Amino acid sequence: KRDQIGETILGLRENLTQTIGCLEEADSSVAVSSGGKLFLRFISLTSLEHPDLSQCKKAMVERGELFLKKISLSRSKVAKLCHTFIKDGAKILTHSSSRVVLRVLASAAADKKRFIVYVTESQPDCKLQHIMGYPVLTTSLSTLWQKASHLSDSSL
Repeated sequence: KRDQIGETILGLRENLTQTIGCLEEADSSVAVSSGGKLFLRFISLTSLEHPDLSQCKKAMVERGELFLKKISLSRSKVAKLCHTFIKDGAKILTHSSSRVVLRVLASAAADKKRFIVYVTESQPDCKLQHIMGYPVLTTSLSTLWQKASHLSDSSL
């Protein structure tokens, strides 16, 4: 499975794996890691369908573009389906930051729902100072549990 420039399907896969590794080092989020693994799975059968390397590369590029399109639409789809679960006056607890969760919250806010979001971070790094233009107060999970247990003790 070699073409004129001496590349192999295995070499191409190794290059993709190394590139995904570099992306994971730059951004250690779960989205990068799982997205990279999903992409490799999504294109893995290409070499069986196209034994010629140039055809295989072309098919991989096409599948890569399709993969990106599906991924970019998925956040909007989740937001459209999930924001209906947020009721007016709801109190929501979320940990750290997630673009999908932010999209759901933005959809609920656009639907004129009023709600409170509690954001916990295991190691606050001030990334969440403003969500969608609203000021945000972050707290550690242990602090939130202490406050919650104090409230439940005082109500007894």
